[in-house]
Amino acid sequence: FKWIEKLCGHHAPITALTASRPYSIIVSGSEDKTCIVWDLNKWCFVRELSGHQGVIQTVGINDSTGDILTASDVIVKL
Repeated sequence: FKWIEKLCGHHAPITALTASRPYSIIVSGSEDKTCIVWDLNKWCFVRELSGHQGVIQTVGINDSTGDILTASDVIVKL
């Protein structure tokens, strides 16, 4: 297996990951209580979604609207 590209941004292990082909993004969630949106066309950081109260448990992307859902502890954000 050969790495195509390496994306760095979290300060703790990744706990959730999802991708959207129509929007060409990946969203990663971490034990550091943040989510990061990555651009797959340019292989770069887009933005950080912060303010979560706990470890990110799941992330999702709506392929029709581009809305991003995150869940940590008992909080769900859209």
